[in-house]
Amino acid sequence: MSRFTEEPAAAFTAQTMPSPVTANDWIAPQRIGSALVRRPLVALIRSLDPDRDTTAPPVVTAATASELDSIATVMMSRFPEHSLTEVRDIVYDAYRRIASAARITTHLIPLTVNRARTIMMTKDREPGT
Repeated sequence: MSRFTEEPAAAFTAQTMPSPVTANDWIAPQRIGSALVRRPLVALIRSLDPDRDTTAPPVVTAATASELDSIATVMMSRFPEHSLTEVRDIVYDAYRRIASAARITTHLIPLTVNRARTIMMTKDREPGT
């Protein structure tokens, strides 16, 4: 004779299956030391907010300005319906927003390219622009 009892499958599954993972579970995986995980993630999310005002704009060096200008020129060829000054403003603004929250600055230029391209594509989809 078996020592196991037969239980309905639904009751067994409810007891053994973990609950679904929510966004809060992912953002703060542990309560102990979660500030180390949460702080950079919150800074990244805030840096991508288009309505956020940057309090301390980063310094744009001559080399960075040259790089940002070349990005604006490339973006101008991809989005010819926008003026160069408009594209340049978008590129510089994207750089400032990302750089103001960045602790590691090695990937600022690729992140700026991606963010500026996303903004330009969004502007093209909006009616009346």
